[in-house]
Amino acid sequence: MQMNYSLNVANSIGGSNRAPILIPTEYNGWASRMRNYLKTKGKDIWRSVEEGPHLPMCTPRPNTAEEALGGISQPRLTPLDIEKMDNDQIAFTEIQCGIPPELFDLIQNCTTAQQIWVLLQNVFLGTEEAKDQKLVSSVSDYTHFSTFAGESLSQAFTRLSIIVTRLLSLGAERTNQEINLRFLEGLGKD
Repeated sequence: MQMNYSLNVANSIGGSNRAPILIPTEYNGWASRMRNYLKTKGKDIWRSVEEGPHLPMCTPRPNTAEEALGGISQPRLTPLDIEKMDNDQIAFTEIQCGIPPELFDLIQNCTTAQQIWVLLQNVFLGTEEAKDQKLVSSVSDYTHFSTFAGESLSQAFTRLSIIVTRLLSLGAERTNQEINLRFLEGLGKD
């Protein structure tokens, strides 16, 4: 049992030469690790996910004498175009490698890294309306935080930390002072 757990943790974390594997219940952590992993692969790899694939803006030029006489000409790619298109392919492949077999059907029709990323965000985080509902729920959990009977300080603080992490992932930041005050106020009178 311990070996399987260690293997799952190692796979979900990834490594310098291995993309992290998505565990559906841990999407936010995976997205953060995948973002960092792609950035370490090269500065323009993550750009492909954020901005979409590179579309060459070169003008068609005849490649052969036949094309010059009216045939179909193919655009010539610059070295920069080729580099950016290679980066697009690396981003696409690395994200694909981070998807476990049971979720692969979900992304198999995607043709770019950006399409995969947006699809996964929508599946695991939901639409903007769903995010708003999660934010309202998380703010309520934070505002009404209090310890449970028999709960240790460590358990209570861990529970509050999870709520704060959820708030951060939804764009609602809290200062350490606010978090500490919320914790102290939630301790109860016992």
